[in-house]
Amino acid sequence: MRLKSLLYLTAVFLGLALCGATAKYLFYLPFGSKLFSLGMTCAQVAGLILILINGQFVTNSKQVRIMGLFSLLPIAGYFAQWYSMPTGITLQLLGLLLILALYARSFLAKPIKGVLDYLKLIWISSKITTSLLAITLFNTAVFVGQIANILFYTMLIYFIWISLSQENPEEIDDNEQKAMS
Repeated sequence: MRLKSLLYLTAVFLGLALCGATAKYLFYLPFGSKLFSLGMTCAQVAGLILILINGQFVTNSKQVRIMGLFSLLPIAGYFAQWYSMPTGITLQLLGLLLILALYARSFLAKPIKGVLDYLKLIWISSKITTSLLAITLFNTAVFVGQIANILFYTMLIYFIWISLSQENPEEIDDNEQKAMS
């Protein structure tokens, strides 16, 4: 497990968000909403960095380069759409579908898949679906985006639980170690 301190920091941010939700909904305190938003945002950023750094996808530099090239397509599409070019939506859709296909291919190539691997695949699929819906049907994207957020936090809490339940790397058996990556 790399960056154990970031794992603890992510857990603290989730706790901060929980305190904010408690302050907002139980005690009706006005600062609870801001505390909740801050905690969830920081937990999402730190958790995403933590999951990516400890995963196998980042260690394969060829896949990272290909993913970087694929991610340029939606960005180019957003700029093309901004300048009212008709190819903008096509570039966005193509780039998002290529990113999903690359991640799905790396998922299928993995010999041993754990719960975390399935959660990551479902989360990435829901994020891409949200992006596709945001391009075409904005109102539906809000609902699917909330599902994607719930999946992300489920995956993050499961990752933290696996990581904190093991004290030494020698204690982690092969299936759990591969599930973390």
